[in-house]
Amino acid sequence: MFIDTRIQDDVLTALRQDPRIKRPELIAVSVDEIGTVVLRGAVESFPERRPAAHDARRVEGAFDVIVDDLKVHPPLAHRRSDRAVSRPGPGRESECNQALLAPRGPDFASAGPRA
Repeated sequence: MFIDTRIQDDVLTALRQDPRIKRPELIAVSVDEIGTVVLRGAVESFPERRPAAHDARRVEGAFDVIVDDLKVHPPLAHRRSDRAVSRPGPGRESECNQALLAPRGPDFASAGPRA
């Protein structure tokens, strides 16, 4: 398999120099003979994934960038349990209850066919 090491090195340098990417060492870069760059590995968030793809696209000689194998894995300290995600935030309990108890619009399914 052919690997363009110049493009690969340039992409790795771009990733290391981008302050939006916290851990560039977790991203592996491969390049095929026509300049298709494939990013593999992990980033902590989607706002980190996008700049990685953007940095790779800006490298001279990069024909296309594939980020399908670049996964988002939030750090363990920032992960929330299912229970924490399902609960409303502070002060929003009554707002959520009001939305659930508010009268709904007409039930169109029982209105019959339209003329």
